[in-house]
Amino acid sequence: MPGSFPNKGQNFDVAELLYPAKHFSVESFRNLEIPLWNPYNFSGNPHLASLQSGSFYPLNLIFLILPFIYAWSFYIYSQPILAGFFTFLLLREFRLGFKSSLFGALSFTFSSYFVVWIEYGNIGHSIIWLPFLMLFSLRFVRKPNLILFLAMIAGLTLSLLAGYIQTSFYVFVFLFVFTSFNIFVSGKEKRLNKLLITIPIFVLPLLLSAIQLTPTLELLNSSSRTSYALSSFINLLIPKVHLATLFAPDFFGNPATRNYWLSGTYIERVSYIGILPLIFAMYAVFKRQSKTIWFFTLSSIIVLLLSFNSPLSRFFYSLDLPLISNSVPTRVMFIFCFSASILAAFGFDYFEKLKKKDNYLLISLLITGAVFTILWIFVFGAQIFFQNQSWIENLAISKRNLVLPTAIFCLSLILIFVYHNLSKFKKYVLVVLILLTVFDLYYFFQKITPFSPVQSVYPKTDVLTALKSIQGIDRSWGYGSGYLESNIQTFEKIYTADGYDALHIKRYGELVSSSANGKIPEIIARSEAEIVRGFGSSDLRNNTNRQRILNLLGVKYLVHKLNLDNSVNPDLQTFDDSIYQLVWNKDNWQIYENKDSLPRISLFGDYVVESDQNKIIQKIHDPTFNLKSTLILEERLPRDFIIGEDKEPNLRILKYSPNKIAVVTDSSENSLLFVSDSYFSGWKATIDSTEEKIYRADYAFRAVLVPKGKHEIVFYYYPKSFEGGFKISLVTLVSIAILILYKLMRFGKRNVQKK
Repeated sequence: MPGSFPNKGQNFDVAELLYPAKHFSVESFRNLEIPLWNPYNFSGNPHLASLQSGSFYPLNLIFLILPFIYAWSFYIYSQPILAGFFTFLLLREFRLGFKSSLFGALSFTFSSYFVVWIEYGNIGHSIIWLPFLMLFSLRFVRKPNLILFLAMIAGLTLSLLAGYIQTSFYVFVFLFVFTSFNIFVSGKEKRLNKLLITIPIFVLPLLLSAIQLTPTLELLNSSSRTSYALSSFINLLIPKVHLATLFAPDFFGNPATRNYWLSGTYIERVSYIGILPLIFAMYAVFKRQSKTIWFFTLSSIIVLLLSFNSPLSRFFYSLDLPLISNSVPTRVMFIFCFSASILAAFGFDYFEKLKKKDNYLLISLLITGAVFTILWIFVFGAQIFFQNQSWIENLAISKRNLVLPTAIFCLSLILIFVYHNLSKFKKYVLVVLILLTVFDLYYFFQKITPFSPVQSVYPKTDVLTALKSIQGIDRSWGYGSGYLESNIQTFEKIYTADGYDALHIKRYGELVSSSANGKIPEIIARSEAEIVRGFGSSDLRNNTNRQRILNLLGVKYLVHKLNLDNSVNPDLQTFDDSIYQLVWNKDNWQIYENKDSLPRISLFGDYVVESDQNKIIQKIHDPTFNLKSTLILEERLPRDFIIGEDKEPNLRILKYSPNKIAVVTDSSENSLLFVSDSYFSGWKATIDSTEEKIYRADYAFRAVLVPKGKHEIVFYYYPKSFEGGFKISLVTLVSIAILILYKLMRFGKRNVQKK
């Protein structure tokens, strides 16, 4: 699965964000740099802090050993392997049989949630440690010791560092509840002591992960990541009709086959663990032969209530909790899939040990059969009652996608009948039931999971090759059909103003969004910062707001693809010759130079002060305001520092790297050095090795005061959040190492005394 591209069933998050982000982190480490700052998108954005690259995830070591694309494949493949292995061991810890444990492990590993998110990598890797943690939690509750203590700390730390904090948060909560539950049901003896010694298990991973978490929290506070409006939150919940996908995953179609016909996102809603696992899960619930069954039953119900529009989901939304009210609520569904798979393993184990017919199993089969009957009545009956043609067409999809699940159910009935009535075939029936489940889940799996040849992953193109050779550190932007998807530039090391990430600097997003109409929108995109798109000569010429933003951001090169359809673009003269000069042309692809763009780094001899954000934006878009000669600052300069304009200043860039910029200036006047890179806390500046203040300029960029004469100015990014987080993580790690050493010394001393 090299690269997971192209994407069959999801949005292009993998190609646009996760793959290039991981590549940037790995390349930074290869160059002996910490991937703190990404200069290629958003006019610069905190990279490590945005989290999703999982920069410090220990399994990233494989990327330093193998070529990146093959390491990525290993990274993706390792998810089902590790999830299945850990779940199998957990089920064995529950004292279930080999076949039952295998059945449950397969059910979870290839359940809908795990499959639809598998190519993302970071989500799956934050989840796979859950069965690992629960395994050691069970052992720890029975008999606490240092090895189990450390194993749980390691598992939680790995989940946090994997790069998807929402699912890691759910892992934390679920494990804490599970551990507390087992402490209370294990007996009254030493309950309080056991609870107290588990507290460090949940605290120390946070401290170990501080190197990642503290920068993330800093960026989160400066981002546009706000809570959803209630209406938006409700729309993100699973519609009740989607319960049908528990029995037929593609009842409403599938995006991989381009026929999903409900509104909303398929991957956020589907919740399928297989027909047989669902039957056996219900069977286990009805049997209720252990307190463990009660725990996983209640967990499944609560998660469903949180994922559907219910009083419980609305209640948690009203609390305005981070990772709940401001995140997609249905991402907690992996706990349902996991819990239901555990129940399925218990049900299968009960079935394997059956000596006679069991009414509870019969009830489970009758319920499943009744649901299928209702679904078939609906797809046939609805054509009678609904006159809407689109509904009739959509139900034809439902009818087609209902056939296989129904067939699997019917075959399951036959196999269960054989198991009860033909004892000599029992062991074969169990194997066939497992194989049938594998087929059921594989059919779903292969449909939605993309596989691509190596050469399809970020293929080399003439236009990108030309752009890289032409633009240097200047920025580029794709206009109309020449638009380049965000973050591809990160992979190609091409500088751009657009960006796409879960966390980005809010100020920058507001500035870029003003390219639409010269105003800060009331609501800006949570993840995107994009110069307003357009098409055609009239659009480019008429939108002066976008042109001023392009100039301010130092977008010197525009990529364009000719559209030869005269009905869409009649004159083909999109670019005004007075502003744009054609510098490259091949196969209908063009690169134009924007002659009005500001230099990325320049000296200014004049400024104005404005603290009101809306007025700053107004001034930026005011055609009478000269962006090339005057900066907009939000505070006054020291009175003793008078700046002036040098007609022929000397400015030379010594170094431009992700975390460091070095510039030499030589001017006859005091001036402001302007850098059109995003302003963010953590950037520091020195002039001749003396630290100087960085001013916010032109709403979202940086400027420093430079005295006249010759000077070397260095900008470097080393945020206090990272420095502090690193120290916390290091001290915690050293403390744990000392504890381990102390325990080993005591153990050795005890052995010597025994001798």
